[in-house]
Amino acid sequence: MATAPQTWTEWADFWSKTLIATAGMLVSVAALVLTHGERTRAEKALQRTIEHDAELARITDARNAATIRRAKAQFILEQLPPDLRTRLNLTTAIDYCDDPADTDFRTGANARLCRGVSQLGQLRLAKIAAETEQVASTALSQQDPKVYLNSPVAAAQNAGVAAAETGTPPVSDRWFAVVGTLPQTAPDAVGALARQLNQWLQRAGLPPNDVHVYRTRISNSFALTSGTDKSKNDAQNRAQMLRRAGFTDAFAQPDRGWVKADDLRKPLP
Repeated sequence: MATAPQTWTEWADFWSKTLIATAGMLVSVAALVLTHGERTRAEKALQRTIEHDAELARITDARNAATIRRAKAQFILEQLPPDLRTRLNLTTAIDYCDDPADTDFRTGANARLCRGVSQLGQLRLAKIAAETEQVASTALSQQDPKVYLNSPVAAAQNAGVAAAETGTPPVSDRWFAVVGTLPQTAPDAVGALARQLNQWLQRAGLPPNDVHVYRTRISNSFALTSGTDKSKNDAQNRAQMLRRAGFTDAFAQPDRGWVKADDLRKPLP
């Protein structure tokens, strides 16, 4: 059994050994703490490396998948008839220019692209104006708006309007669900067509006088819309509903300064 120190020399020796032991223990504890800290830092660094490598792999996979999709799409386009290929390419460009999130209308290649699409639309409208009015007159004489609205010339007219409008940014966040368009040189035809179209859409379940007439500012056309101004989502949903109802070329269009012209609507006899 150990005895307590008796002399000053023994006490000094006791405290000296105690301090040395304590210091040794503290050094061991510090070494353990440092070792744990280094291990933690190493683990975190390894985790960051793993996450970085995983993100690089994800980006690479996404790029490879996009390349494959583009190649497939290009192959499919090359198999289509030239006129259909042109329509699809134009539709893609119109959709791009109508999305302000993707397009800067002020500078750069985006602005040049959308101006080029707009010029193409203007040329198309001028080329088909006379034929458009003739087909619309035939539809009115047959009391069937679909004879015009589902005709190839109406599809070309609608695409021309949508393309011509793309070179200018929207003036508001309003959108329209467009059933069809006509040149502004045919005010009587658009009024009579609006009346007949109202009757058709009522039978499809829409309210009376759902069809409205707008003058477009850029494409110099009349637009027949289902309802008035809507959000983008609502306009797209209404256009989809109209296509299901048999109006195959209905489309959604952002507001680029369109002016309501309901005074042209012909009243029911």
